Amino acid sequence: MLRLFLLSFFLISCSTEKVFQFMKPPKIEQKKVVPIIDKSLIDCSKEYKVKRDDKLVLLAWKCGVSVDKLAQINNIKKPYQLFIGDTLLLNDNKKITKNIINKVKENKSNKLEKSLDKVLKKADQIIKNNDFWVLPVKAKIKKRFSKTHQGIEFATKKGLDVIAVSSGEVVYSGDKLLQFGKMIIIKHSDSYYSAYTKNESVFVKEGDIVRVKDKIATTSADNFYFELRRKTKYIDLLTLIKNKK
Repeated sequence: MLRLFLLSFFLISCSTEKVFQFMKPPKIEQKKVVPIIDKSLIDCSKEYKVKRDDKLVLLAWKCGVSVDKLAQINNIKKPYQLFIGDTLLLNDNKKITKNIINKVKENKSNKLEKSLDKVLKKADQIIKNNDFWVLPVKAKIKKRFSKTHQGIEFATKKGLDVIAVSSGEVVYSGDKLLQFGKMIIIKHSDSYYSAYTKNESVFVKEGDIVRVKDKIATTSADNFYFELRRKTKYIDLLTLIKNKK
């Protein structure tokens, strides 16, 4: 009788333990938080493989190289068409572009560079002598151009008109640079490029010819940011406007 009692007690305790084990909630594995990577960031010191929707002008802007120079070191002819899978060099450093420079005679390259500089100087003089430099938006300047801030930030509100600071051709219109939002780049000559960033609505497309003061976009809720470059050098737009007064 005692043996029967002990056996039944053992069976009941085992079944109860299994029930409690069954009732325990399953363990939930915590998912690892994967940081969001800005795909627009690229290493300009290394070779770059062309991807879908890549444009030479945008790659040049990311790496602080002039479009013409980037085309030259990669031996790309106008209209600067890129093909998926092509390998590009994004910097004109002699060490990086050694394999490209070896394909081109050094003397011929130097002569071309000198003649190009003469053309650029003439184009710059033409631009400086006209009255077609204006501010891109009618708003208070929040942060001026400086050595550490290579553009102009305006304290804008949503819906203000964005106008072309000078006549030229739209060479980029898109949002591939995440930190700049909807962005427009206008080529004013062989050496001057202007960039209009953080726009709400854009009214121009690549290839459009715009005149000074043409409406090209409207501002978003973020502060409007503007840059002007001559080849690879950043330029303060206010100095060009001031020299004409």
